[in-house]
Amino acid sequence: MVIKPENLIILITRVKKKSEFITVKEVARLLGLSTKSVGKALAELERKGYLRRVSKKAYKILAIPETLKREM
Repeated sequence: MVIKPENLIILITRVKKKSEFITVKEVARLLGLSTKSVGKALAELERKGYLRRVSKKAYKILAIPETLKREM
């Protein structure tokens, strides 16, 4: 399964509120994927500015994609 980071951030922001924290294990459990796959996707989201890494496995949600804002 290929994870598109843009779709992943939309899912995360629907489950969590902005400025909350998300862990690799939590996302992996929600999606039924390996932590390695999720870790790579979250790292890509960090590079795009949606998340900020706050520890080895936890990220803080920084931004909500425009596509999600339009739906709200």
